[in-house]
Amino acid sequence: MTSPPHPSTTSTTTPPHTSTTSTTNPHLQPNPHPSSFNPSTTTFLSPLSSKALSRNRLHRYYDSEDKSIPRLPPSYALNPNASSTNAILQQIIVQFVWNKVPIDAKEVQESFEFYLRTRKRLLRKTNATKDKTIVVKDYCAGHGLTGLLFLCCNPKLASTSSMRLQSIDIKVPPAHAEIVESLEQVCPWIRGKHEFLIADINDDYVDNNNNNNNDDYVNNSNNNNDDSYTITLALHACGSLTDAVIAKATTSSATSSSASATSRLALMPCCPPPSNSLQIPLGIKRLYGNREASDIERCYVLKAKGYHVDFTSIPKEITVMNRIIIAERD
Repeated sequence: MTSPPHPSTTSTTTPPHTSTTSTTNPHLQPNPHPSSFNPSTTTFLSPLSSKALSRNRLHRYYDSEDKSIPRLPPSYALNPNASSTNAILQQIIVQFVWNKVPIDAKEVQESFEFYLRTRKRLLRKTNATKDKTIVVKDYCAGHGLTGLLFLCCNPKLASTSSMRLQSIDIKVPPAHAEIVESLEQVCPWIRGKHEFLIADINDDYVDNNNNNNNDDYVNNSNNNNDDSYTITLALHACGSLTDAVIAKATTSSATSSSASATSRLALMPCCPPPSNSLQIPLGIKRLYGNREASDIERCYVLKAKGYHVDFTSIPKEITVMNRIIIAERD
């Protein structure tokens, strides 16, 4: 009887161009990229239930549809030296539900998933910036939850690297103060690390800090003299606002006084700008549609300014506008 071939034996009948993998050749291994883009199979990462996609307030959702929320005491401050990201996010949910914070379950889910899919890329190499200021700028911030998560979920980084947050929008939503109050109860290390700037994207607010609403922030800001590590966020900035954010972020980083300036962006565009405003060829617009064409154009704009550009996504069950553009420049 003829013995079957050894499992490691390569068949001579393998069709040409067939993809194979090897345990010895690293070039044939699956791509381990931390934010590989596969929007059709994106799964949920956050501790918030994947069913929490309604426009109901978060506390109403848990009261009526999901009884899984732990009934821990309110105002439960976490230990910054012994709290995982998952534990922090879980306690934020608890605090929001206990305090009946007026924020939709879907918005919380969206911010959680955005943060979890961008944090590794945006915070890469931050260990080399211990003597530098890390500034997170959240444009078109709305309630400001997305930017605040970067402070909440990085207590050690926030304390050792003077990490600060600027939430920028044309008005402060009424629920912002309640969101901040709940987050500071859970994550007291964010106090004095954030401000909400009432400003247009194109206003020159960064250098003068004239319309802040957080005195502690100003005292800890060191006058913005060394913004050597800047993270720019824009979650669902409508139409051409995403392009305005790109222009603002790339112009600011290009004129930075620090020779070692690092700039990173994470953008999840909403509706595309008007077709006639796009500079990309007509054939691409006709082939892919305005939304895809506008994101392709944004990638080329960022690449021309020296950025490495990639895509990732949040689950499409949250929103069909789920593509995230991540751009890095060291």
